Amino acid sequence: EGLEDLVTVASHLKTMNVRAYGVRIKNNNTGKESDRAKKVGKIRAQFTILRNEITKPGKKWIYVRILTPDGKVLSEKTSDSNKFNFNGVRGLYSSKKQIDYKNRQEELVIDWKKIEDFPIGEYTIEIYADGVDIGKTKFGLK
Repeated sequence: EGLEDLVTVASHLKTMNVRAYGVRIKNNNTGKESDRAKKVGKIRAQFTILRNEITKPGKKWIYVRILTPDGKVLSEKTSDSNKFNFNGVRGLYSSKKQIDYKNRQEELVIDWKKIEDFPIGEYTIEIYADGVDIGKTKFGLK
């Protein structure tokens, strides 16, 4: 049983180079990094999913939770359709993306488009796959 638990933990995806920042969207639909809350049109989470031979390859959902400075999760809806299970609880996600994991290192970018103005302060970005926390970072908007 202990070995089985160890294999389960080892099979979880891992991330590195987790980075998040605000993006100012220009007229030609390109973006430029910005830390000005009023100018930011979306929040971008960028990270690398590491190679893991123990993980079963196949389709996997990657969930990103963006917590505002006051601890609120940015989400389109608060209904059950915008919730997922993680760390033994059910909660809201901001964005999700399905990947076809092939046991190789993979670069991912997941964006959250602005619905309402972003408050000034420090944001926490949490990344989940298979119901567990695989990455976390913080960034600030002025």
